[in-house]
Amino acid sequence: PEPADPRKVDPQETHNMVLGVYNAFLGRNPEPGCAWEGQITSGAMSLAGLVHGVYFGAEFGGSRLRDESGTPAPKSVSDSQTLLDGRDPDEKITDEEFIHILYSGILGREPGDAEVDAWMEKLSGGASWDDLVRAFIMSDEFLLRCQRINASRGWVTENGDVLYNKNIYYFIQNAYLTGLKRLGEFSGVEVWAYMINSGELSLADLPMHVLNSPEYQALNTTDEEFLTDLYAVALLREPDAPGMAAWLEYLSSGKTRAQAIADFTASEEFLAVVESILSEEQ
Repeated sequence: PEPADPRKVDPQETHNMVLGVYNAFLGRNPEPGCAWEGQITSGAMSLAGLVHGVYFGAEFGGSRLRDESGTPAPKSVSDSQTLLDGRDPDEKITDEEFIHILYSGILGREPGDAEVDAWMEKLSGGASWDDLVRAFIMSDEFLLRCQRINASRGWVTENGDVLYNKNIYYFIQNAYLTGLKRLGEFSGVEVWAYMINSGELSLADLPMHVLNSPEYQALNTTDEEFLTDLYAVALLREPDAPGMAAWLEYLSSGKTRAQAIADFTASEEFLAVVESILSEEQ
């Protein structure tokens, strides 16, 4: 099951993001009809996946172009690139130039001198280019840029793996929409998605978090309304008549709503929903 995604990705901002990443890292514009844009706007890919894919792709090659001699004069992104022809595939890149690339491609701006100095200090202290890419992707500033685009950021682990499953995002937003009757906060959804993807929490934790929260309790729902919401949040469907009758009797027997949520998320139907969501490629 896949609930409708309420997040409408901004196609123009997505185009600008892809264009900026290509210009900064590859020194050229993307090909016409670039597949990255469609994957991001459809929700199939996160923005972390875009940056990670271009950085580690064959054309840029991760840190293979790093010039560790320290002798060439650093160049700004705009001075070092020919946007139609791309980079010289053998041209080395200084650490300072790479920092400019990260700011331009990931954050969409140029860094200040103090920012460059701070990152240069981290590199001289043993940080790698891969470490910097992860730090930029996981920064609050990049998260805000993702929010402006209205696209999922995704997460990069310390091992360098990108965590993203679009159906987990859909499940989380569906829980907010059908349970709390509102969209989830952008940063909150990202945190939930990371914790579920990383295994720190499970999909079964979300219905309890939403439907046993003070915010939901303040809605003062009837038992029937609560059960309708529980079906929607946990099972992604409307209740059937026999099921509704059975669960109403369950609650009238003295069982609590928290017990009902726990029993729902232990059911075979819920486990099938979880299996369907987690079987999607990440």
